Amino acid sequence: MNYLKAFTLIILPTILLCASDHTMDSSQVLLLLPWPRSVENGTISVPIPRPCDFTFELANATVDEASRKAFNAIFEHYIDLIFRKAKVICEEKGVYGNNAGNASKLVIYASNATFGVPTPDVSESYTLRLDSNSFELRADTFVGVVRGLETFSQVVYYDELTTAEPKYFIPQTPLVIDDSPAVKQRGLFIDATVNFLSKDRLFKVLDGMMSVKLNVLHILLASDHSFAYESRVFPNITFNGAYSEEEFYTHEDIAEIVAYAALRGVRIIPEISLPTHTRAITLDPNFTNLTACKTSQDAAPENVLLDPTKNGTFALAVGLLKELTSLFPDPYVYIGTFVDDSYCYDQKLQTNESAKVLYLRRLLNESAEVLRDKTKIVRTRDQSPLLKDDDSIVYHLMGSENVGSSWSAKNKVILTNTNANLGSGLGDRKGEIGPPLHSWRAIAGFSATQARREGVLGYHIDLEGDLVDDATIDFYLWPRTGTLAENLWSPVAKPYHYRRVGALEVRLNERGIKSQPTSCEWCQRHISDCFGPEA
Repeated sequence: MNYLKAFTLIILPTILLCASDHTMDSSQVLLLLPWPRSVENGTISVPIPRPCDFTFELANATVDEASRKAFNAIFEHYIDLIFRKAKVICEEKGVYGNNAGNASKLVIYASNATFGVPTPDVSESYTLRLDSNSFELRADTFVGVVRGLETFSQVVYYDELTTAEPKYFIPQTPLVIDDSPAVKQRGLFIDATVNFLSKDRLFKVLDGMMSVKLNVLHILLASDHSFAYESRVFPNITFNGAYSEEEFYTHEDIAEIVAYAALRGVRIIPEISLPTHTRAITLDPNFTNLTACKTSQDAAPENVLLDPTKNGTFALAVGLLKELTSLFPDPYVYIGTFVDDSYCYDQKLQTNESAKVLYLRRLLNESAEVLRDKTKIVRTRDQSPLLKDDDSIVYHLMGSENVGSSWSAKNKVILTNTNANLGSGLGDRKGEIGPPLHSWRAIAGFSATQARREGVLGYHIDLEGDLVDDATIDFYLWPRTGTLAENLWSPVAKPYHYRRVGALEVRLNERGIKSQPTSCEWCQRHISDCFGPEA
């Protein structure tokens, strides 16, 4: 469908334009997603008379050179997103940037203007004040500025129908948006091992995450299927375990991905599956002898489990984790993956305590120096803590979004509701019928309220599927990811959901991120008839 036309169809019936002065009817709605924590608005539209010369002005007097470059890069990115139509026309007419002194501008104040890789405790709060006299954005940090710029990009409207200038305007002023997230860690889990995902496709995923204010990309880089990054410590693992010499991330690739993510306010937490699902690792002949047992999987590679009674298992695990944490600077690291029944462990080894517990205890001891400053995460389906006497472990619970009674407030957890997995719907790896596809309305129904309870560090949206690859990942993600991301960002009542999700679809497509349609074109033309007057 013509997405430019869709933009007109969704926006213009909603904002009730008057051709003369853009005075707004009080029944109009803002098409923001995620919906902010607090919105105070008026009814007057403020035009942007010189979009060719619009600027973002950082008011901080002193900013180091690296931070200045980062601000300039994200400013350029959003200027292009917001004023792309005007930029083409202005460059054709030769008027682009000729009147910078008289340009409209958004003045930005950042309490801490230092740019760096985001940390778990970085502030994302911002306040946006827009009226006929000035446009102002205040934030605590660079990441807060990025979140505010995303909101600003969503309140600048373009009137496609009018032939008069200005075509750009901001509705509902005076407009004050005071915003911060309800859930601190809002992640997206993707698997780059079942099908390799190119670096450029990951960039698009990160662009989409910024658009819906997600802040953690949790990426699986090694499993039974393949080993998807370059190990210089164990090069034969990459040589034997990668699908091909082009289907793994080099150290240079990883540095680019981490930097690209940081500019968008996104952390990257890597995971390599240990000590389960290690078939790709054990394709290296040097480590075949570390196998404890194997379990068969239907139409999939065997699940190979490493032996926790062998010294070599821990030399391998510590070596891999040391290299991985040198490539990814995030303070969180996954040290154990127990998402399937590992019964063959205990049958084979017959140790005094469970093999999973044996592995974790020894790994914590062997890696104490290497992972000294790291928060260790175990991804599991277990219903209670594996190490009951160690409160330092973070448990990433794969299952429902409810935290069971076995988990106390002292147990730090990350939640993933696998019932809301985005990767289902196109069949399984054999081309047979798989789990059903959840519509965007169904995904929006997963409230993730447990993610706001004490002891929960965050929530990771689940994207696991046999057919998720470069060609299909956008289809699986958008706009459904945005509807769940909104529940994590904003706990308040959210108005006009259908219109806002429709606007997200258009916005993503205009940004080069392919979104599923939210409805048919007739319903986009007749929103109230399809979904009701409050849709």
